Amino acid sequence: MADREVLSERGRNKLCVNGFMYTFDRLASDTLTRFWRRERKGDGFKGRVHERNGIVTKVMRTCAIEAMSCVTIMKRRAAETDETTSVVMCNAVTDIAEASQGFLPRMDAMKKRIRRIR
Repeated sequence: MADREVLSERGRNKLCVNGFMYTFDRLASDTLTRFWRRERKGDGFKGRVHERNGIVTKVMRTCAIEAMSCVTIMKRRAAETDETTSVVMCNAVTDIAEASQGFLPRMDAMKKRIRRIR
């Protein structure tokens, strides 16, 4: 796909384009073009992405996503390794920018997510 895919909490794909996150909305009438909508619409911006054959053809309005990508990395690492919860969190959080760290869930919430995966 475009830049990268991230799994949602329910195991569905989310599309990340230029650092912004979108969820699958629907197929176009030509059945080749897929419409992705912005994950959070509550703040008044309705971002959309048009993708055809795995290539993004059109991007309209965007939202930030690096923090969600970090949470996905933590989930994958927790499922694949036997590292302690604090090591998994530390390794994932050190890779993102300070500005994005403010959008991460609380520490106790992240620990709970990691423990649930195991």
